[in-house]
Amino acid sequence: MRNPVWELEPSDLEEEEEEEEEEGEEGVARGRAGKRSREGKKKKKKKEKRKEGRSRRSREREEKKRRRRKRKRRKKGKKRSKEDAGSESAESQSTSSSSSGSASEEAKSESESSAESSRAKRKAIAGPALPQRANVAGAAAATVAGGAAGAAPAEVNYGKALRQGEGAAIAQFVAKDMRIPRRGEVGLSGDAIEEFEKLGYVMSGSRHKRMNAVRLRKENQVLTAEERQAMTLARYEEKLQREEKLMAEFQAVVAEKEREAKAKGARRQSVVDSAGAMDVDELYSVRNLFWLGNYAAAIDEAQELVPSNEREQIDRDVFVFRSLIGQGNARQEDMNKLTDCDDPMPYLSRLKPYSKVIEQVGDQSSAPTDLLAVKMLATFLSQPAQREALLETIKDWLSDETIRDNQTLQLMAGLMFFQAGDTKEALRALRSRSNLEILALSVQIYISMNRVDLAQKELEELQRLDDDCTLTQLATAWVHLANGSSKAQEAAYIYQEQMDKTVASAALLNGLGVANMQLKKFGEAAKSLEEAHQKDPSNVDVLVNLISCYINDRKPAKQVDQAVSKLRMAAPSHPLLAQLAACASAFDAKAAALAT
Repeated sequence: MRNPVWELEPSDLEEEEEEEEEEGEEGVARGRAGKRSREGKKKKKKKEKRKEGRSRRSREREEKKRRRRKRKRRKKGKKRSKEDAGSESAESQSTSSSSSGSASEEAKSESESSAESSRAKRKAIAGPALPQRANVAGAAAATVAGGAAGAAPAEVNYGKALRQGEGAAIAQFVAKDMRIPRRGEVGLSGDAIEEFEKLGYVMSGSRHKRMNAVRLRKENQVLTAEERQAMTLARYEEKLQREEKLMAEFQAVVAEKEREAKAKGARRQSVVDSAGAMDVDELYSVRNLFWLGNYAAAIDEAQELVPSNEREQIDRDVFVFRSLIGQGNARQEDMNKLTDCDDPMPYLSRLKPYSKVIEQVGDQSSAPTDLLAVKMLATFLSQPAQREALLETIKDWLSDETIRDNQTLQLMAGLMFFQAGDTKEALRALRSRSNLEILALSVQIYISMNRVDLAQKELEELQRLDDDCTLTQLATAWVHLANGSSKAQEAAYIYQEQMDKTVASAALLNGLGVANMQLKKFGEAAKSLEEAHQKDPSNVDVLVNLISCYINDRKPAKQVDQAVSKLRMAAPSHPLLAQLAACASAFDAKAAALAT
């Protein structure tokens, strides 16, 4: 079979020819467009080459001009140096031939005028004439830097690449907040030139880029130097102000201390005058030893003392009897003998020297009120059965107008009521506000009532009377311990300082142990409390603190039980023993309930 062939009609042939003609025209057009683009690129490259050649030639011309200017400046410099040398030689020749005629005088005047003109040309700068001092800031800075009276003010260093006096001249315009003049600005003022520049005119002084760069660099140098100088002055003035403020504060503190010292001296003098004694306190050492708990040393010191009057003798006897009451004669071996006793209190009371006080004071009604009050305290501590009657008796004494103002009576009554747990009556008995021991006892009572704020007020009164007194320092430590661990370290410092001054007593060791317990130093606290227990085995406060320390330090139960048994012998009715018994019974009941 023959393959099919498409037959074209005449109309189809004509359309094909037209399409071919159109494609040919389009190809011609594209070729022309490509030729035009290539020609444009060639022209553009030629223009760039010509422009680059012109810029290169212009740079070469600028470089040639710069070299010519540099050579001219060198020639002018050499010419000026020659003129200066000629003028100096002319001056010397005219000076040597001063006796010659008028011709030589005319030559001299001409040489001097030429020399002055050359110097004026060298010193000529833009701007107004310089004063003797460059500026006020420079003179002030020189005064600050030098500090010597009559010294010449030092010039401000404006940096390098500046002519002589140029930096100072620019600084004058800066100080006056004026426009700094530029080269080429002739015939117009600075304000007028600035107005023209704002309108768009290009002035001769700002046309050259290099000159503008040099001008900006110089202005920045001057501004930086002025700012540095101003900052130096400002820092110096601030330093002076700080020093003046510190000096004023220091002077105020010194004046306040002087006033306090004078007031304290006046108070001490008034106390001495009211007591009728102008000499040194004879019982100073006895009091301090008693307050620190060194009762044996206080007794020995008092026995060696020879009182100068009857009042001093009564006060000495009071401290001796109170030291006997506070002194614990029970030794450790004696305390160990009481382990098997059912009722150790009678034997323990015999170990304490209460009987010595009662026997030595006696039943004499003519005895001083101070000694009778001390005897009543010894009876109150040694005979618990008579405490109610003794408290009623002391109340009657306090209501007696003839003896109720006796400070020793008030102190003993406060101690008795405090021991009985009646803090209200104790505070009522302590009426005197001028006795240090009464105020210290008030501090202890308020601390036991958890009223640290009132204890702080009593401490402030103590400090007002005598801030350096040993009893005031001890009361400060008590208040610190009552405030908690935040002040415990300061209390420890006070106790340690007192022990460094004297012998470490049981009272001081007990206070140091409590401070270390609040600081969570139970090991050091146990050492202090054990040493205090060795010094005074019957001290109830030491035993209570020792038990608490053992429990917090997780000591063995046997060691805790030994301390509890010693407390039971020393104070069978102590509240801590009742609390321990209640805890033990509650534990036993709970264990029995769980067992069933």
